[in-house]
Parts: sequence; structure tokens; C-alpha cells
Amino acid sequence: MLCCLLCCMLCADALLLLKACKNSREIEGALSAGRKDGAAIVSYLAWLEQQLRQGAEVDEWGSSVEMSRRRMLCAGAIGDSFPTISSAGANAAVIH
Repeated sequence: MLCCLLCCMLCADALLLLKACKNSREIEGALSAGRKDGAAIVSYLAWLEQQLRQGAEVDEWGSSVEMSRRRMLCAGAIGDSFPTISSAGANAAVIH
């Protein structure tokens, strides 16, 4: 029994190791996604600065929607990988 458990643990580690090793196509995909997301973030921050300079109120929900909208403008975007978690003000440190 111990031998089976040990084999399962070693196999799981080997699979994790194989998953961790990325080929050139996977690496390029990750870099491309990072560049696109970075461009969306910079675009969002410029929008946010403009909104604040104009005295507009920007809440967490509106901000989240705008960030998602800007990410969806990127080629190949299919949606957010998870819902945005955000907060502001006195309780900003307690977002979960």
C-alpha cells in the first residue's frame, strides 16, 4: 500500500513538472496576453485619470465594467477569467 501511495505521489510530481515546462508557443502566448492586458490597463488608467480630472464619480462597479470593456477590445479576448474583486475607502483592505 505504501508503495502505491509513493508511486502516486511521484507521478503527481512528475505531471506537475511536465505542466510547468512550457514550449515556445505557450511562452509566446503568455507574453502576448501580458502585452495586451498591459495595454488595456494603461488605457484604463488614462480613462480613469480623465474621469477624475473632470470631477466624475467612479465607483468600484463602474471601474470594473470599464476595465473589462477595455480588455475585450484586445484581439482574441473572450472574457474575464474571474470576476473583479475591488474596494475603496475605509474598508478597502477587507475585500474578500
